[in-house]
Amino acid sequence: MSIPIDVLNIILRYCNLKIRYQCSLLSKKYFPFDEHDWLFYGKHYNLENASRGDLKSLLQRDYRSQFSITHRLNSLWSLHFKAPLVVWSPWTISRYCVRYNTKMDFYFREYRFVNFVRELAKRFRLKTSCLRKKNLYTCVVSTVWLTTTKRLSMKFYPSGHVRYNAKHFLKSYSKSRALLYFASVHGQLALRVQKLEFLV
Repeated sequence: MSIPIDVLNIILRYCNLKIRYQCSLLSKKYFPFDEHDWLFYGKHYNLENASRGDLKSLLQRDYRSQFSITHRLNSLWSLHFKAPLVVWSPWTISRYCVRYNTKMDFYFREYRFVNFVRELAKRFRLKTSCLRKKNLYTCVVSTVWLTTTKRLSMKFYPSGHVRYNAKHFLKSYSKSRALLYFASVHGQLALRVQKLEFLV
């Protein structure tokens, strides 16, 4: 004996957001996750009038979607996730990734990202040694220390291959980006690399 779709839809209206969303993945036609649901889903992440696109951007850790941020102990804190602030940097070209014997510096020169970091530092009165000039551009800089970083997730596109040994960077790639954790150390804003992605 099967239950009619109309009856299932009525039952789902009394289920929580997580279950309704999981059912929508099974069938968007019979169990749609509508605009009303997206609004409630947005409120879970402290987003007002959130659309599907707004939530997708936030969950993908796009820095442009982070609006509710505060300062707690030794890190900046995302009130959306109730966790330390972690976002993806924009992509940067390979010549803005400089390798030395003991470290590798990643320079991100996209103006909106530079301004995002600068405004956070200004709001929480943090010094910004992570902002430096390169080729006349003000860039956000993050460093991977090869002598102390023994394991770091590095994903390569389009193959999807993942490496973990930070000492074995590719010599040839077109672009890269980093998943950055925003730490606060002795009044300094420090951007710690948690993951890397490369376009080969």
